[in-house]
Amino acid sequence: MFSIIFGIIFFPLILSSVTLFFLTATLNIRLSLRQKVLNTPVQYPKSVILVPYYNENPSTMVRALQSIEAQDYPNPLYVMLLNDGSTNTTLQEISIWIQEHGRRHHYELINLDKNSGAKGKAMDQVLHLVPEDAEVLAIVDSDTRLEPDAMRLSVKQLMSDERYAAVSGCVIASGKSNSLLSYIQYYEHIGSFAAIRFAQSWLGLVDVLSGAFSIHRMAAIRELGGWSNWLVEDISWTWKAIASDYRIGYCPEAIAYTEVPQSVRGLFQQRRRWARGRLEALKAAWAISKPRTLLLLPWLLLWIQGAIMPSLLAVVLALFFQQWWVFAIVGLIGVMQLWINVLLHYKHLDSKAVNIRDVILQAVYFPVFEIAIMPASIFGFMDELFNVKKHWLTR
Repeated sequence: MFSIIFGIIFFPLILSSVTLFFLTATLNIRLSLRQKVLNTPVQYPKSVILVPYYNENPSTMVRALQSIEAQDYPNPLYVMLLNDGSTNTTLQEISIWIQEHGRRHHYELINLDKNSGAKGKAMDQVLHLVPEDAEVLAIVDSDTRLEPDAMRLSVKQLMSDERYAAVSGCVIASGKSNSLLSYIQYYEHIGSFAAIRFAQSWLGLVDVLSGAFSIHRMAAIRELGGWSNWLVEDISWTWKAIASDYRIGYCPEAIAYTEVPQSVRGLFQQRRRWARGRLEALKAAWAISKPRTLLLLPWLLLWIQGAIMPSLLAVVLALFFQQWWVFAIVGLIGVMQLWINVLLHYKHLDSKAVNIRDVILQAVYFPVFEIAIMPASIFGFMDELFNVKKHWLTR
């Protein structure tokens, strides 16, 4: 009886190993075959970049805009700078920046008199201002810097499949030397975040768009609607799109660097919000298509495993209760995660973003980080289960 109870407790861990085994096998097969070369569009579509911001540090936002200005996209970009009721001097600073020199891209300043309280709400208020002939809408956070080819490569990926509703870029935590928190989050971004999206992209089932840098097909936005008042708009919109029979892709070559929380409190709030957003996304997708939502459940349970039953905690419990089979599963999960990461950064990207030392270190740091953020995830789950009043926490 005890073994049965223990097995139920560790069910997410068992399912995670099965899911990762499937992903690893699929990737090895696909990467051993001749790689599909994406055709360069005859004409790149008109693209808009939406940059919502609220009390952003002026110098940080100017760096973000400089990276947009440096994009090698074949056509001029239409950049919408959405001021969500800021009370600092950022508006004045970026106004000066726009006027300083002749700009290749077109910039439009949009001001909301009052802070909307949520990124998704703010973006919904300006969707009607997107030019009617725009085919692509990119969302870039105001603290995110794009590599010069990020827009071109991600749009190329988006246009490669007419079923793609959106494509996520490869977002890496910047400033890893700033603090221990930055250091650990850097390894999280280049490890679990990137590797799982890379594996999911073969199936068109990337379950989380990066809120810091993602591009959307405007036709899909017009059909599905915007981001409403979801707590985590990027996750919920992604699940809604997949439930509506769209595909979500990932472009690991399109690299962006984003700021991450620099305090324990900020990190706790962010991960609490993310955890609640997962359950919120499940509800949104379930209401549209139950069968297609079931396709996403393995990824949800894979994430839940790391959130409430981290590998190191599983090992400690297994040692205490002498359940030796758990060691085999945890070891298998670790090996498969490391191998997927190696495939991503070396066989596919040829070390464009990181080096082999980074890949090894992320395998060491991430299990510890899982333990550290577990309380925030549990609080987030409880918030949604008990329908606690929504607070966007990071706004």
